[in-house]
Amino acid sequence: MEIKKVIQTTALLLVAVALSQTAIAKSSKHNYKNYKAEPCSVSPFDGGFFGAGLGANTLLSQSTVHFTTISATDPNDIFFDGSQQITSLDTNDVYNYAVMGDIYMGFGKVLPYGIYAGALVGLNFYDADKTRMKDNDATISNQGFPVIEHTTTNQHQTTVNAKRNIAEPFLDLKLGFLLTESAMIYIKGGFNYTETSVKSQTDLLSTSTSALDPTVYSGNSTMASDNKDYKVGYRAGVGTEYMVTSKISLAIDYIYTFYPTRDTGTILGTGQSTFCDIEGCVVTEANTANASRSRLSDQQIVAQLVYHFTPCCN
Repeated sequence: MEIKKVIQTTALLLVAVALSQTAIAKSSKHNYKNYKAEPCSVSPFDGGFFGAGLGANTLLSQSTVHFTTISATDPNDIFFDGSQQITSLDTNDVYNYAVMGDIYMGFGKVLPYGIYAGALVGLNFYDADKTRMKDNDATISNQGFPVIEHTTTNQHQTTVNAKRNIAEPFLDLKLGFLLTESAMIYIKGGFNYTETSVKSQTDLLSTSTSALDPTVYSGNSTMASDNKDYKVGYRAGVGTEYMVTSKISLAIDYIYTFYPTRDTGTILGTGQSTFCDIEGCVVTEANTANASRSRLSDQQIVAQLVYHFTPCCN
């Protein structure tokens, strides 16, 4: 019984709607020929948008490694003329070039005088997520009296790996100016959030030989340090955008990203070194210290395809 009432009520409502639509159509029929659609009152850049891009980027690592090795002295050796200290400071810039992509979404509004203001959030995807610095160096010393003539060589190899995440979220504000109804230039800037890390290792080989003994004495030391953490970085850039249809635009962006400097602090350790005195050459223990620092930055150029959810332009 209840179902029958529902069906009857629904049928009556459908008939009422049909009759009302017919009446409206008849009443407006004489105005149909004079009807003109309202022009779109907003810019095609107004409203929400979604974009995806592909481009190239350069990851720069400015890395510095400082290590020190000090040979331990033997207080019972009256001929030993003091400890040997080996100090090195390596600084290098390393570039990594690769492709990248991004996706993002946001909202913007055209203000009076053609000024545009908007905001967007997105993700960058990097192929160049790390850099690797390698440096080889050697120091050779030759000494005579009061020490028996000898040769000591200290050769070290340093490797620094600086890294960031492959995927990186970002938040940008966008401020632009409309050159025409379909073309815009803009500046943009904001923040990113990613994990950066620096890891260094120095391998030191110390060898000595003297006129008293042709034997080659060698000692090895390995000094390592690392640090990683999530940090907020900063990005800024410029771009241009052109509407190719009422809904789709093409954009080109140049963005420079600043990452916080990553510092490991000083890591202490022990190793081996060689020295020579009037009695000849020996291998001795050594105290070591290693500290590394790396500053990452990134430059990118990206071409983007953007879809606009413009309110009235269907």
